[in-house]
Amino acid sequence: MKKIMILICAAACVLSACCTGGSKELNFKNFKDSIGETDGKLVYSSVASIDFPVDGDKKLAKAIREWIVSYSQGKLHGDNYQKYVANIAQKIFDKPNSPKNAKGNYENSLEINLLCDTTKFVTMTSLVYHSAGSWYGAHKSVGATFRKSDCKMFDSQMIDPNNLLDLKRLIVAHMPEALCIDGSKNVFDYLNKDALENVDGQRLVKLPGAFMPYIDGDGNVVITYGLQEIAAYDFGEVEVVIPKDDILPLLTEDGKMFF
Repeated sequence: MKKIMILICAAACVLSACCTGGSKELNFKNFKDSIGETDGKLVYSSVASIDFPVDGDKKLAKAIREWIVSYSQGKLHGDNYQKYVANIAQKIFDKPNSPKNAKGNYENSLEINLLCDTTKFVTMTSLVYHSAGSWYGAHKSVGATFRKSDCKMFDSQMIDPNNLLDLKRLIVAHMPEALCIDGSKNVFDYLNKDALENVDGQRLVKLPGAFMPYIDGDGNVVITYGLQEIAAYDFGEVEVVIPKDDILPLLTEDGKMFF
């Protein structure tokens, strides 16, 4: 009877280990493709560069791949990542609104990069770059953090709605760093008026229209405002970094499980 009980316990332990999905480790590989053409002195080009999880925990890899495909508006067939990236490069190149009539070189590119891979989460970011003649623009348009234990994404739902006012206060407090201005200056002088709000006599900032926070490698939460959404064009996209110790009390119980 003892032997039977020991065998049952051992089997249960093995089954439990299988169900937890193991260590949730991933191996990433970068796939890159580019195309271009020359028309006289003008050069038109498109580059796509994407980090894919090609090996490791299948469920976590699948969640990240699905986000990459959805974000880049492509369609992945099987695991042919190089072909997928080549198709994305061609798609960017063939956009009808591409400024190919600009008086200068034209470039349009997309990068999706692995920002960090910690014991508890993986974070991906994207970089979009456009240039045409004397006009250019580069911005990180999105970041996404995936929890390794269950593949859930860190999003605005991870912040307790009762704490949104405190979050806005933190954004104001860390805005000088995001704008790279002297903390002794009045930060509101640099912000767009339509991005501000008054709550019980206190000046605060509105949350981004596309509120998609992510976690960086140090455990800080990054909140991104789009180009000209909160400040002048010269500031580019504004990334406000909220330190881990400040953001933790504002999270839901589910959100705290990322840390």
